[in-house]
Amino acid sequence: MSQSTKSARFVALGVLIALCHLVLSLPTTAQQNKLSFPRYSDAPSQTASGTRSRIKLHKYVDPAGAFQFTYSDLLVRCPDNSCDAYFPMCENRFSEESTTLSCFAYKRSKMRNRPTFEAGTFSVANLKDLDTQKECTGLPEGEYFDESRKSVAVILNGVSFKQFELDEDMMSQRLERQVYRTFHRGKCYELSVKIAAISPGVVELGTRKEFSETDRKEVRVRLDQSLYSFKFLK
Repeated sequence: MSQSTKSARFVALGVLIALCHLVLSLPTTAQQNKLSFPRYSDAPSQTASGTRSRIKLHKYVDPAGAFQFTYSDLLVRCPDNSCDAYFPMCENRFSEESTTLSCFAYKRSKMRNRPTFEAGTFSVANLKDLDTQKECTGLPEGEYFDESRKSVAVILNGVSFKQFELDEDMMSQRLERQVYRTFHRGKCYELSVKIAAISPGVVELGTRKEFSETDRKEVRVRLDQSLYSFKFLK
């Protein structure tokens, strides 16, 4: 066998080994489809002042023992001035018999240099007037909602929910609202994540700053932590 033939075979073998390593390193389909949520207990908080600090998680258990979730020490239980905004942050104003079971808000003091930030909340409600699966998981009624806003099925800790994106704009105010509904043990439960802000250019800022996309993500990740940890106990 000539020296050139041996060299060619060694090169081909090296390429084959490299391809095998590449294939083995690729994620499987199951790995690609698996959702990976951040470890909130380890996540540092980025406040409006630019400082970063570790957060602590606390457990909230419904007094009736129906559900539980965790919340960070960056949230405060409502009622509190952190819960106030142009739009109702803890109530469902489109349900005639809505009972808010729990509501927590992002501490406004953490965004004191962002005057266009109004409030961010995570709430759990029982919609008593929606007493069937179809009514509960159907599109919420209201003048701001239309049939083009389709629902998405999501799973939260083993329970199926219907998710709706229900944003609103009114009087230079904006409400970002995600709603999750499920019919559980004969009751319609609604989990809501809301962030309210004043439109840019409306408030005289002075030395302060607008509520930015980075700020919005900081608030959202703290509210989502409570959402993702929500679990029925019975």
